[in-house]
Order: sequence, then C-alpha cells, then structure tokens
Amino acid sequence: MRMRKRTLSDQGIKLFLNGMEVKRKKRNLRQMVWDLFHSDYDDSLERVVAESLESSRSLVNDFGSETFENSLQSSVSHTIKLILTHDKKMTRQQLTKNVRFFVDVMKLSFNKGDYQTAHLILFALSHPIMANLSYRLQKWAPSKIKEIRLFFGGPTYNHHVKFWQTYHEENSLPSLFAFYHYIQRCEWQGRTKQMESAEKLIELFKLLNYSTQGLSEIYKQSSVSHFELQQLSYKFT
Repeated sequence: MRMRKRTLSDQGIKLFLNGMEVKRKKRNLRQMVWDLFHSDYDDSLERVVAESLESSRSLVNDFGSETFENSLQSSVSHTIKLILTHDKKMTRQQLTKNVRFFVDVMKLSFNKGDYQTAHLILFALSHPIMANLSYRLQKWAPSKIKEIRLFFGGPTYNHHVKFWQTYHEENSLPSLFAFYHYIQRCEWQGRTKQMESAEKLIELFKLLNYSTQGLSEIYKQSSVSHFELQQLSYKFT
C-alpha cells in the first residue's frame, strides 16, 4: 500500500502549526497496525485542522482590533504562497498535491464547524492568481467547493450572518471574513440595527471561544505582495 507523504512544507508548518514538531510514540503492535492505514499526510492534515480551529478561536478575540483586517489579508496571501511553494523543487505535480491538501483542510474544517479556516482557504483558491493556474482537483472537490461557497453567501454574507442568528453550536466558529465584510457593508449602507446585531454575535463568540493558544503565524505576517505571488505562479500558467 502506497501511503501519501507529508505535503505541508516547512514554511507551512511554521505558519499553520507554529513550528511544532511531531512527537512520535513508541511503536507497539497497535501502532504498527495504525501505521498501515495512516500516513504522514493524515498526520499533517489532522494537525493543521486542529491547530487552525484553535487559531480561529483566538482570532475571534482580535475582531475589531487595529490589526484585524491586516490579519485577514495576510492569511490569504500566505496561504496562496504556501500552495505555490515547496521545500524541494516546485513542479506542476507538486502544485496539484498542495492544492489538494488545502482542499482537504477546507473540507474537514467545514465539516467540523471551523468556518473561518474553510473560508480562508476558499478565498485563497478563488484568488485570480490561483484561478489562472492549471491543476487537477479531487473528483468530489468542485461540488464541495460550490456547497461551501453557497453556505457563505458572498459578497453580502447575509445568509451566513442569518444562519448564526438561529444556530448555536459551542464547538463551531463563524467565518470572521463574512462577519467583517457584512458589518463593513452595513455601516456603509447605514443599516445600524443589522450592524449592531452582528456585533453582538461577535461578542458572544468571544465569550464562547476563548483560547490561550494564540494565533497561528499565518495571521501575524505582513501580507505577501501581489507581485511576489505572480512571480511564483508564472511557471504554472
């Protein structure tokens, strides 16, 4: 049986996993059987999803801060950069592997209720630079991406905000991208009542999703310039 190797680059581990190393347990019979059906790819996927959820919880507490908008922009640009790079030689085949890994993260995060991480990756995959590239998605991916896109209901995000007015699940997190743009739009349109209602929901999320782990580095970096992303993407156009 051929197992998939770790896809996330060293830079990806630094940004998404805060540079933590995988601690290997001693191999017993149970672990050896587990290893037959489990790979470094699975380990990376599960760790990124788990760490991203904790990071999303921390990001809720930064909502409305002076650096919040920059954090959102930075996370998208660095996710795109991670998709376009690798520790070794970057090839078109590796591009497909990278894209599929992040699609897997998006799907699993969405299914687990971490809508912030799912939306982050959707933004990265929908970026014009990514849209101009050629790669092969998993067979199920287009329909799942469509489902996720419809769930958020951009560009107004009315659907997503209304969803959270009636949905209450302690372990789920909204898309902060959606709430941020919704509140900005309401303020611009003078819809004060709707804006204040959304802001009250954010305050509730802050109470329910306190995390001491802190943000992933993906949210802390300066944004990658459009020029740099273009340069990375040229070999695949």
